[in-house]
Amino acid sequence: MEWKLIHAASAGLFPQLIAIPLHRDHGIITMASGHNDVIKLLPTMVITEKEVDHFLNAMEAILRNSQEVGSENWKTIYQIAKRTIKGGD
Repeated sequence: MEWKLIHAASAGLFPQLIAIPLHRDHGIITMASGHNDVIKLLPTMVITEKEVDHFLNAMEAILRNSQEVGSENWKTIYQIAKRTIKGGD
């Protein structure tokens, strides 16, 4: 049910399942690209191994959390989808 609602609200909403917690929980800014489930990463010109490790650890944690419908990440996106379909609030 959640998956259908998310795609009914917006075909481009699914990447937010990753982008929102990356920013909220890890301070990493990414961008969802259009309606094709793409996440854009814009790394700095110089990036350290520590920063790469931080990103990879954050992404791994988010993907692990996002595998379960009902997880914190799914609840966030589900609420956005419901508000989108209702037309705001």
